[in-house]
Amino acid sequence: MPFRIKINDLIIECDSQSELEQAISVLRCFNREHLKKLPQPSKAIWNKEVGIKFWRNLAGNPKKLVEFLLEDEGGKTTQEIRATLGYEDSKKLAGVITSLSKNLKRLGLKIEQFMIKETTRRGQEKIVRYKLNPEVLHILKEITGA
Repeated sequence: MPFRIKINDLIIECDSQSELEQAISVLRCFNREHLKKLPQPSKAIWNKEVGIKFWRNLAGNPKKLVEFLLEDEGGKTTQEIRATLGYEDSKKLAGVITSLSKNLKRLGLKIEQFMIKETTRRGQEKIVRYKLNPEVLHILKEITGA
């Protein structure tokens, strides 16, 4: 599972958590003032045991969102997710994602380890797509039989 961190418009992707920690250390040395607020990588990792605990504690709209994201490896747009959950605006969706984040935090994980948010533009239109990290997708499909 790739580890990613986004700093302004820069995305750093590493193959392992130790590589990510090294990259953050190097970046901090280059510019201590600008980068001293970098988030610390989580020590927990996503695995089947964590996935089972997560899935057991998931309910309501957060569970519906994860089930919907499990349907397509390419992810779903904000509009598709809102339609599925019956929301007219993105504020309620933000609440669902916050709930997911809190569930993950209880397991020592961060939302960035679980879900990828991609923003693209089509002309003037901003398109936001959410998808599960590949390792998360694989494990949850195994757990749920999806």
